[in-house]
Amino acid sequence: MKHCHVPSNRKRFCLLWLACLAVLFAWIAPRLAADSPAVAQVPERPAPDDERPLLMWSAPGYGGVDFPVHVARIAVGRPDLAVVAVARSAPGDANKALTMLPVALAKEGGLLLAVNANAFDEGGVLEKLLAEPGRAVGLSGVAITGGHVFEGAFDRYAASLWVTPDGGIAIRMPDEAEPLDLQGVSNAVTGFHQLIRGGEILDWGAPVGPSAERMARSAAGVSADGRWLFLVVTEGRGGLFSKEGFSEAELARLMADLGCAEALMLDCGGSSALVGDLGEGLRLLNRPEKNKPRPVPVLLGVRLTASGD
Repeated sequence: MKHCHVPSNRKRFCLLWLACLAVLFAWIAPRLAADSPAVAQVPERPAPDDERPLLMWSAPGYGGVDFPVHVARIAVGRPDLAVVAVARSAPGDANKALTMLPVALAKEGGLLLAVNANAFDEGGVLEKLLAEPGRAVGLSGVAITGGHVFEGAFDRYAASLWVTPDGGIAIRMPDEAEPLDLQGVSNAVTGFHQLIRGGEILDWGAPVGPSAERMARSAAGVSADGRWLFLVVTEGRGGLFSKEGFSEAELARLMADLGCAEALMLDCGGSSALVGDLGEGLRLLNRPEKNKPRPVPVLLGVRLTASGD
């Protein structure tokens, strides 16, 4: 005769305890992830209630443009994260910066996520083709890295991004009525056109020229509530007679769709690079034009502070 096996009281208690632990872990795990400063890669744009501080995702295209888009979202104002600009001064000329491969420059700056920033003087045709690291270059606009100021030729239509004293992000173009005041700013970069201002996409009215050309581009933007900084690289393909990728207007629509109230284009073409550490060390997250990363002088990115080490 067979007997049914009835668990003892001790076994019942152990099973109940394990079930409680499983429920507790299921409740705690996402909250621990949301508070962790590690970079999390997600397969698609996150839900609005996803509070993880460092996220990265890619999409195969946007708005009918079939070239990949790579997005990094960074929480602004956290005590364990600092948004910074990184560059290395050229020996003998502190106003020029040395070009470095994006991953090497990000590693030197201790960055977890970063995008290329200021445009720069690429030199002659041969220097541009060779694109060797270690060249001393003049920057477009101003870059401030840890308080050190690089000041290059400034286009009146070039927008700047800087970290405010309270840790927020500001993006603005200079104008005669209100010139940029960067006194006391420790980290800043300059791009090209401001794409979005006060939640409105700016129309630069350029049906032809560099703004309308299709190519790889990099951009940065901040959400309306100031909580999130977006670093974006769109891929493209450069050629001698034709280029493919995103126009400036298409990039602006992408930044608006991400929820940016302020945004600027940083640079374009072969310099466009998004670097990140997704758990296996820093690497290039986009495919550069001509499949070869170009050395750049300045990165805008995020790193852990002393409280996050």
